[in-house]
Amino acid sequence: MAAGLSMRPQNIDALRHRLGELARRTLTRDQLQPLLRLDAESNLSDMTLERVGELQRLEPPDRETRRFKLIVRNVRLQRPTLRMGRDHRHAKLWVTDGRLVCEVVWWGCEDAPLPAGKL
Repeated sequence: MAAGLSMRPQNIDALRHRLGELARRTLTRDQLQPLLRLDAESNLSDMTLERVGELQRLEPPDRETRRFKLIVRNVRLQRPTLRMGRDHRHAKLWVTDGRLVCEVVWWGCEDAPLPAGKL
């Protein structure tokens, strides 16, 4: 469904202000989170160092461009997460899909809460 409207240019700021007021009153913090855009779904067994290297070669050379985002479903922690590195700024996770266990490093997680259970 599409909709449109016509208005005088001098009324645009008032419309923006009113829409902002309505949004602040009715939307929750969760509704204001950006959508996570995913490029593909994969299996844990497909996430080998070779495959990750192939994906990195496909990325654009500049860091400003969006990187690939993949989803692996039904993954959970296999054992407790460990902080690592100087000042414990990184974390090591052991994840499993029920068939395979993989070590994963979360670089630069800083003081973010560590995941637990199903991911």
